Amino acid sequence: MIGCVLYQSLLPSLFGAVFLLEAPAGQDVPASPGTAVVNFPEGGELRVFVDYVGRTLGVRFVYGDELKGQTIELRPSPVEIPKDRLLPMLAGLLRVHDLAMVEVSPNVYRIVRAEQSSRSVAAFLPQGHPPDPASLRMVTQVLRVPAAKVETLAQSLGKFTSSAKSELIAVPERGLIIVTDYESRVALMKTILDALDAARPDVTMASVDVGGVDAASLASQVTAVLAEVYKKAAPGETPPTLRGDLLSRAIVVIGSQRQIDEARQLIDRLRPAEAQRTQRVYALTYLSVDRAKALIEKRLFASAITPAAVHLDADAPSNRLFITADPDTHALIDTVLTQEDHPLPQAQRPLRIYRPQNRKAADLLATLSQLLGQG
Repeated sequence: MIGCVLYQSLLPSLFGAVFLLEAPAGQDVPASPGTAVVNFPEGGELRVFVDYVGRTLGVRFVYGDELKGQTIELRPSPVEIPKDRLLPMLAGLLRVHDLAMVEVSPNVYRIVRAEQSSRSVAAFLPQGHPPDPASLRMVTQVLRVPAAKVETLAQSLGKFTSSAKSELIAVPERGLIIVTDYESRVALMKTILDALDAARPDVTMASVDVGGVDAASLASQVTAVLAEVYKKAAPGETPPTLRGDLLSRAIVVIGSQRQIDEARQLIDRLRPAEAQRTQRVYALTYLSVDRAKALIEKRLFASAITPAAVHLDADAPSNRLFITADPDTHALIDTVLTQEDHPLPQAQRPLRIYRPQNRKAADLLATLSQLLGQG
C-alpha cells in the first residue's frame, strides 16, 4: 500500500471529475507464464502503459488530466519481465513526471501529483555550472547482463542513480537491470556496466572528486595521456576507463586498483591547469549556434588558440553555446559575440524574391545555410 493512510481523508474528492479506465487492448500476450511483454517505442504514451499494467495485473488506475501529454522512453523494446516488477517499474516512470500512485482501495490506485517535486539534475551542480542539455531527458533503459551477476552489478550501479526520481529494478531470473534515470546518467551506467562485466576478476571502480572543474574535459585529457603511456609501456594491457560524471563533478575510474591509483595521480597533476578553465553558457539572440560556432572557431584560429584548449558544445533547440575555456579565451569569445550577435540594419537586409529555375528552393536554402555557417 502506497501512502494510503495519508490520503484516506481525501477519498471523496479524489473520485470527483475523473474517469475510470479499463486497460486498452493492443499489447501482445506474454509468451511465458508469470511474465509480461512490455513493448512501447520511444515517445509512447504513459497513459497507455498505465492501462496495460492495469489490464495485466487485474488492477484499476484512476486518473484525470495528470497523464495528458506525458510520454515514456523505453530502450530497447520489447522486453519480457516478471509481472511482479511492473508496479515498481510504473512507479519509477510516474516519478519522472512528478506523479505517484496511491492505493485507495484493494486493487484500485489513484494517480496523483507528487506533493514535492523531486530535485532536478541542475540542483546537483555548483552555481555557474549549467547541465548538459541532453542530460535533462529521462529514459528507461533495459540492460541485459549475465543472470549470475545481476544482483552484484545492480548494487554497483545503484550508487550512481541521480535522485529520488530514479528507479533501478533487478530481474535476476531474466538477466535484466531496468534503470529509469537521466539520459546522461544512464550512459554512465552503461559504461560502468561494460567495464565491470569484463572477464578480469580484479576490475573495480572509484569516484575521484575534481571540484568545480569540467569533469568530462579532464577525464578526456587523462584518458589520452594514459592511452599513450600504455601504448609504449604496456602495449598488451588495456588502460582504465574514465568517465566524467556530470552530476557529482567527479571522474569515475574503472580498472584494477593499480590502474585506479595511477589515474588518480594523473588527475591530481592535471587538475590545477584544468581549474583555470570554467564553463559558461552563451545565450544567442540573433546568431544561430552554427554561425556563432563558426565565427568563434575562426577567431580562435586567428589568435593561435589550439582547439584542445576549448571545449564547445552547441545546443540548437535552445540556441545556446556551452563553452569551457580559460578567462582570456572567454573574454575573446565575449568580444566576438558582442560584435556579431546583433540585428542587421534594415538597409543591410533588403527583401528580395528569388525564383529558382533549375533546382528546388529547399536544396538552395540548404546550400546557402551551409555556406553562411562556414563564413
